[in-house]
Amino acid sequence: MIQRPIFLLSGKLVQSLGLKQVRPLAAATHLPVVQLNFAAVSQETPFSRDVVEGCVRETLLLLVRALASEQNIFLIFQGIGVLTFKNNKVQMKFNRAFITAMDGTGRLLLAFNKVRIKSCMCVLECI
Repeated sequence: MIQRPIFLLSGKLVQSLGLKQVRPLAAATHLPVVQLNFAAVSQETPFSRDVVEGCVRETLLLLVRALASEQNIFLIFQGIGVLTFKNNKVQMKFNRAFITAMDGTGRLLLAFNKVRIKSCMCVLECI
């Protein structure tokens, strides 16, 4: 059995900007929300916790500004997929290789570890 990842945008962001998530899952709305652990991300990269947190916050501010001006946005998460904001609709398209890595054999953690560092580097380079 292949498990598929889901992406849920913050409910507050969806409401405040009038966004619509493409194919939201009713069951997914009951999933717990976990805060991003900046210290853990920092340990996996050459950047300090403060730099990681600043990078994430600045990226989110830029995203909100772009969305408020109704721009189309494509955020590429290397090794994971592309998060698209287009015409007030939000959609996450996961890479086939990433989905395959989530097949329930325990390889999911390995997949996340491989892409986590690359994604952080991509975000830092984009800013």
